[in-house]
Amino acid sequence: MADDENLTPPPGGAPEWVTMDGIVEGRIGDFTILTAAVRELNALGVSHFELDRDGGKFSLMPDDAQVPGRGFDEEGQSRLLQHLSTLAKGASGPVESTLRCTMVFAEQCAETLFHAAAPPPAGPGIEALTRVRPRQPTDAPPASPPALPWRKLLMRREVLIAVPLLLLVFSFMAWQSGLIDRLLSASAAGMTVDTDGFGDLLTAEVDNEWGNYLVTIRRGPGHPDTAAAWDELAAAATTESERLHRLVVREGQDVYVQLRDGRDEVLAEAKADLRALVTAADGEVEVRLPGRMAASKVVLSVTKHERK
Repeated sequence: MADDENLTPPPGGAPEWVTMDGIVEGRIGDFTILTAAVRELNALGVSHFELDRDGGKFSLMPDDAQVPGRGFDEEGQSRLLQHLSTLAKGASGPVESTLRCTMVFAEQCAETLFHAAAPPPAGPGIEALTRVRPRQPTDAPPASPPALPWRKLLMRREVLIAVPLLLLVFSFMAWQSGLIDRLLSASAAGMTVDTDGFGDLLTAEVDNEWGNYLVTIRRGPGHPDTAAAWDELAAAATTESERLHRLVVREGQDVYVQLRDGRDEVLAEAKADLRALVTAADGEVEVRLPGRMAASKVVLSVTKHERK
């Protein structure tokens, strides 16, 4: 997973199991680069990486689930390091990293630590250090116990009684947790987008994403490109509402992305930070809203919805 001649290369081919854990932290340089790198990392399929933003800092954390490593061969391992180096390019200055990848092979276990290096352009920002050791019994998940023959299982009276009860309990839990609502959520293709008082300063697109709605906000055709144009637009405002909406976009403040039904009731809401649109003309901001069967539109608002 690394090119340093002093590092121990892992065995060839794809491992049986992969686990990612640890954290990468740093100061934000270009948030667009950071989000793009995280999308590529998640596309590898070895973990789900969460990118958190706190003021001017970011943190990247994978889930620590042990997943099958099929397909994660030398090329996939190389792409993992490449995307982490891209992540470092989006940081301002050096990053801090305790990120680790554990790969379990047939007879060996490779543990790779991704540690901080000189930041770009002087260095890659993140380097890999790999240690290979013999495989231990605890490295892989325990084998599943042999299943009972299905004919005998289906003939058991207890099963015939328990299955309907379990289905009833599962259905109730799925309804309570919102799982059914997400599985049967309205398609994003038929959903409208209302930029409200922002007019053509902003545009937004809605896509379906595994039971959620992915809302991507970008600059609109009416977004000024210069400070003079902003001043002219501010002077043309005739109401306090117009002044507020234009100020929020110009300064990259927070907006509230609301999912609403046909009666204009707010079903869900998420906060979006518009600073990425201030720093780059092609910047974009992504937020996720849970899927809902009754959803009909997405609205951008300067006001947080207060539940009654």
